[in-house]
Amino acid sequence: MRKPVMLNDARSLVLACVLAISPAAAGPGQEGAPRCALITTSQSPITALLEANLLAQPGATWVERAEIKRVLGEQQLALLLGPQSGEGRIALGHVLKADMLVLLEFKQENQQRYADMVVAETATGLRLLSRRVPLSEDSKRDIGILAQFVEQALRKYAEEIKEVFAVPAFACQDLGYHFEHLKGTYANLVEQRLLAQRGVLVVELAEADAIARELALAGSEAVNRRRLPVYVLGEYRNEGRGDDRRLTIRLRLQRGEKTLGQTEKTMMPGDARDFLWEAAGKLTGWQDTRAVESNFEAEAKQLADRATASFKLGYWSEALALAEASLLLNPEQLDVRRCCVEAASILASTQAMQRDLESVIRSLSDRRRVFEHLQELERRDPNLSAICTICCKMLGGGGGITA
Repeated sequence: MRKPVMLNDARSLVLACVLAISPAAAGPGQEGAPRCALITTSQSPITALLEANLLAQPGATWVERAEIKRVLGEQQLALLLGPQSGEGRIALGHVLKADMLVLLEFKQENQQRYADMVVAETATGLRLLSRRVPLSEDSKRDIGILAQFVEQALRKYAEEIKEVFAVPAFACQDLGYHFEHLKGTYANLVEQRLLAQRGVLVVELAEADAIARELALAGSEAVNRRRLPVYVLGEYRNEGRGDDRRLTIRLRLQRGEKTLGQTEKTMMPGDARDFLWEAAGKLTGWQDTRAVESNFEAEAKQLADRATASFKLGYWSEALALAEASLLLNPEQLDVRRCCVEAASILASTQAMQRDLESVIRSLSDRRRVFEHLQELERRDPNLSAICTICCKMLGGGGGITA
């Protein structure tokens, strides 16, 4: 077994880190495992430790150093990471004879170090996983998170992808802005439901659009080999106020110009979670007839982890939508609700600084969300003094708060 080797290429400034174990040298249980290549832009210790971690895990073999060296300088890592870069990933996989690419780029923004990780299969260039991971002072923890994502992508690769979905933000048909924030929350909930199904891949809207354009240019033969992505399109409308408020949600599945299925229901607002979870499963259930057991706590934790990562990176809207989707699944998460308070407060203050009417209205809507989450915290958390401190900071400082 060869040790992983870091290669340096001056022309592209791309450093490829290869876990050097060939298929011929694979140990017991590795026969037929996917052939992978790990490519990164860093010579930091975390890269070498991640290599060692992955090398110790079963389930994959890794590309030889010489094969990487042949193509270094001809590929730009930043270009391969993007949702529209499927053809580039296919080409690189063909040259390396790799089934999967693990692409890792380290960056820093607003004093926060993070890693962009993309794991893609190379037959179609699809990204099996795409994550932006905030890095901490605990390298062991960071390596564990990155290694878990690789393991997660390997499991998805083993499922044999049968359907590709994209879930755009829902359309809000309300006249006001009060519930406009639920566009992302509902979409995240549906996306999480789809992720629980075998043989299903959920991609960003940009990647789904790129696949559709590629197939349109390639003609009917390519469409026969690769199915068009399915868009899960949602919209909702609120009518009435207070206890009389009713919520109508409509879900529609679209592949190209064809509608595959749709459902609509009017309900109490508190029933949105169960309706979306059940409806998304029924509408998309043809590709996996096995029932998916609803484990709301586990699914809520996954959403909460993504919300935390977005929050650390300063993506307040994304963090808030993910956190509120997590709370729909499990409303007892006090830390997640505190995250909502802080993110909504920052958004409200940012919007208020814009001074135009629409931004001011959105700011007021975000402040309502702050107080709604505070009220839930006060009801669920006996430590009322902490809640008072949060309120004072929010009302007095005019900026973000710290829970």
